[in-house]
Amino acid sequence: MASNNPKLAFIRSIAQQARRLEHEISSEMKSSVNKLQSRPKSYYTLQDVEEVIESLKEKIIILNKEAHTEFSKRGMKDIDNIDLVQPESDSTLIAKSELQRMQNEIKSLSQQATDSSPFEKKIENLEILLEQKEAEISLLNSKTGSTSEKYQDQLEEINRIQELLDEAQRELKQAKLERDKIEAEYEVIGNTLMTTRLEIEELQTVIGNKDIEVENLNSEVQVLTSHAEDNIILKEQNIKLNDEIANLKTVVQNEIEKVKKASSKQSDDLLEDKKVLNSQISEIKIAMTDLEERNQILEKENEDLLIDSGETTEDALTIRKELSESRVLLDQKIKENEDLNRRLSDLENQVELQEKEKVEFKQKLASSESSREKVEGNLTHTQQEMDDKDALIEKIQLRLQEAKEAEDKLRTENRAFVTSTEDLQVEIQGKDERIDVIEKALNESRENLANLKIHFEKQKSSILEQETQLKTKNLEVVEAMKELDTIREKHENLREEIDGSRTKTAAFERQKETYDVEIKSLGLQLAEANKENKRLDKKINLFKNEITKSNGENEALNRQVTKLKEESEQYKQAVEVLKINLSKNPKYAILFVLQDIQQASVEELAKTVAIQLVFAERLMKELESEGWIDYNVDRALVSLKKSFLDLE
Repeated sequence: MASNNPKLAFIRSIAQQARRLEHEISSEMKSSVNKLQSRPKSYYTLQDVEEVIESLKEKIIILNKEAHTEFSKRGMKDIDNIDLVQPESDSTLIAKSELQRMQNEIKSLSQQATDSSPFEKKIENLEILLEQKEAEISLLNSKTGSTSEKYQDQLEEINRIQELLDEAQRELKQAKLERDKIEAEYEVIGNTLMTTRLEIEELQTVIGNKDIEVENLNSEVQVLTSHAEDNIILKEQNIKLNDEIANLKTVVQNEIEKVKKASSKQSDDLLEDKKVLNSQISEIKIAMTDLEERNQILEKENEDLLIDSGETTEDALTIRKELSESRVLLDQKIKENEDLNRRLSDLENQVELQEKEKVEFKQKLASSESSREKVEGNLTHTQQEMDDKDALIEKIQLRLQEAKEAEDKLRTENRAFVTSTEDLQVEIQGKDERIDVIEKALNESRENLANLKIHFEKQKSSILEQETQLKTKNLEVVEAMKELDTIREKHENLREEIDGSRTKTAAFERQKETYDVEIKSLGLQLAEANKENKRLDKKINLFKNEITKSNGENEALNRQVTKLKEESEQYKQAVEVLKINLSKNPKYAILFVLQDIQQASVEELAKTVAIQLVFAERLMKELESEGWIDYNVDRALVSLKKSFLDLE
């Protein structure tokens, strides 16, 4: 019959949908964690994990929207209009406004305690808050007897989470130290490796330069070798040329001697002929002078004779005849003189030609001498060049030897450097393996820390709500705390314990810089307050016994006890109002409804579970949008799923 119930079938479908959502979210988280762990030799911070968590939250929101749409299709369109509780009564509204007023007051007091500049004022405010909390816990435990049991599990869970958080922080601190140490080692190894690489590059550059120098020297040696071969040929040609020059010198010298001899002989002959001719010309000139003188004398005598007619015609004819003969002889002599002059001119011309030829021969001889000197100079220069090239070849051979020695030295250094580099690489490999192990441990620590953080975030909302409740109750028991102060003043032992609590409160104030430390301090303070509650119960009983024994204080104490009983009834009503007020919050509605889930019928259970699952989906959507994970709601969802399984 239950299997045919449509509501039960609907609940089964909702349960299947919830399991599907849970499976998809779990798969998404596993894939994200595997994606983070798949990074080889790299560090990822909590920010990376938070990014993955944000992506998971977005995925959850999308899945919740899909589930909401699916629920709407199945007839749950008015989910947002479902009411879990009855309309608020006047007393509920009064309690709600009173609660709001007390919340505003505690907020104002907290703000004043935070903003107050003197440190002592903060301590006093915190001491007052501590005393109020102690009084509240004492009164609630004496009146209801259930507060300590209600928060005991949560306090143990808070302490356990805090221990895990402390351990995670220690692991994180150790991991950071290890990471810093590894990064420093990496940096040292990197610098050493970089220096080694630079040295290798410099050595390779030096070796390359030496190879280039060796190639250049080899090319120079080849050129010089070819020059040496050319020099050998030039030496042979020079020897031949020297022989030819020597032979030419001999021939030229012989020719010069011959020409000198012939020229000297011809010159002597010409000089002799010239001297004879000159003497003949001189004689002829003298003779002609005599003849002219005689002619003049004869002409003068002839004229005198003609004038005087003292001589005969024959004498005149004879004289004329002699004169004509003398003239003929003179003409002959003049002709001979002209011939001699022509011969002398020819001889002079021939002598000039011979002189020119001699000069030309001397020029040729001088040219031959300059050519010989030039050839000898070239030969000397060539010889000097050969000597210089031989010296250069020896220098190049020395440089080649030095380059070879330097190359051998560089090869030796390179082999030693390669050996040291291999050792360094082995050492680096060992350190890399060690770093891999440390990184693996660090990744595990970070994964644990991320899980702890997620778990801690789940608890934070619950702790915050409990803190709100605690602060609200603190305000409610201010008056009762004032009366208990009068009792505490009479007992030093109780005051010492309160002073110890104040010391803890001062320590809590100093650690209030971070929100997580504040939660830890509140949790520890709440646990201490629970312990204090039991001690206060015993001491109140002792106080009552002492009050009973004291006649002077008996009536006052009886009135106080009566007043406390009346306030106990008031607080019980306030707790009921607070419970009703809290039940209006969807976050805690699930918890209150689940308490009655076992007493409901199948249909009522199916309806209740379906409604609660809808509100759970809404709550999860709200929490995910706010970035929180509510541990209570998570526990409630687990209970709902278990209820689904029980129903099936």
